[in-house]
Amino acid sequence: MQGAGIGIFYFAQHPALMALGLGVFMAGAVRDMPAALWWVLWLSPFYRFPKQFGGPEFVVSEVLILAAAAAWAGRQAWALATRRLTLGELIRGVLGAAVPVGPVVFLGVATLSLAWAEYFHVALREYRRVVVEPLIFYFLAVRTVRPKELSGWVFGGFTVAAAVVSFYTLYHYYFVGVTEGTGGVRRALAIYHSPNALALYLGKLIPPAVLLAAGWGGRGRPAAGITAIAGLWALWLTYSRGAWLGVAAALAAGFGLLTRHRRLTAALTLVGTLAVIGLLGFLLAPGRFGADETALRRIYIWEAALRMIRDRPLTGVGLDNFLYLYRERYMPPEAWQEPDISHPHNIVLDFWVRLGIGGLFTLGLLQVEFWRRVFNLARCEGPEPRLLGAVCGAAMADLLVHGLFDNSYFLIDLAYLFWFMFASTTLAGVKR
Repeated sequence: MQGAGIGIFYFAQHPALMALGLGVFMAGAVRDMPAALWWVLWLSPFYRFPKQFGGPEFVVSEVLILAAAAAWAGRQAWALATRRLTLGELIRGVLGAAVPVGPVVFLGVATLSLAWAEYFHVALREYRRVVVEPLIFYFLAVRTVRPKELSGWVFGGFTVAAAVVSFYTLYHYYFVGVTEGTGGVRRALAIYHSPNALALYLGKLIPPAVLLAAGWGGRGRPAAGITAIAGLWALWLTYSRGAWLGVAAALAAGFGLLTRHRRLTAALTLVGTLAVIGLLGFLLAPGRFGADETALRRIYIWEAALRMIRDRPLTGVGLDNFLYLYRERYMPPEAWQEPDISHPHNIVLDFWVRLGIGGLFTLGLLQVEFWRRVFNLARCEGPEPRLLGAVCGAAMADLLVHGLFDNSYFLIDLAYLFWFMFASTTLAGVKR
């Protein structure tokens, strides 16, 4: 029902039909909020295909998350009106969902950063799309996903998200044929503006699919295995070098978390390290995967980001302001061929440049909270909690490793994936 409502809403041109479709989705969200959150997650990569309302246009995932939030709020209001819920119970429930501290600190730091953003309108847009709305997703998840359905919600969310983009990439590459030509090869684009953006998303979903194929029981294992194969195939077609480093690290981390044998964990870590070293050598080989000016361009960007931090070490430059200040003041003459750089291509520099020193603190706090819960899950007796911790840990490992030289969080699809992982481990900790 929710999928039908989304389809009516997106393809309809008449306001009445759009309202009908959105109403159907909201009715479904009242009955099954975890499924509604699935739809938000799965459609988040389609941010380049917004829904137009006459002149204005909005990303579909942001319309859906706001509609889901309205549905949840309406249900709480009805419960208050019918005395099935007291105001004190509602307040305690809302405040309880704000734990752990990391999400609250992140929201506060991001809100404060708006005060010194020179280009306020773009900062406000990014604040809405990659801070507030994904945090609403996190809040609704920790309030509505029941412990008994958590594993299915997490494993199904990862698998379908990977399958949608992987199979569409293969279809688009071989049957539509719109690609990016670089170094004599055709690089897959699918729904993205860049092969690297596609690889960023796939890299966080392929390791969980591989782990689920190895450890998920029942009918989910074949689906995860087929998805993993399709994902690896699609990732190869992006010819993204950094993505393979992230995937290698993620698989080593995931299998290391999944096993309870220390020697095997150490061996997997060693294999992962050797794989990363081997891939680094592979990147220096001839061809598209070979040496080019990419490393030099990264250095130019990092130097520019460091100069921004030197000028504004406490505040940073604000959300989504890097692009404009880079072009105006910080782009070195040698980098004139690529003036439209929107982020520092490093997770640490990115959080610092966008959010100031508070962003750096927030990044560390979020990672500490996340990995503490992941390691607690890895020590559980049952296989299901360990698998849940492993798939989330693998996805986060890719985010950190690939994020050392590319984007990490501040894209719509990556932000929703981040809070999907964070909510999953939070709920798993409560379930224990």
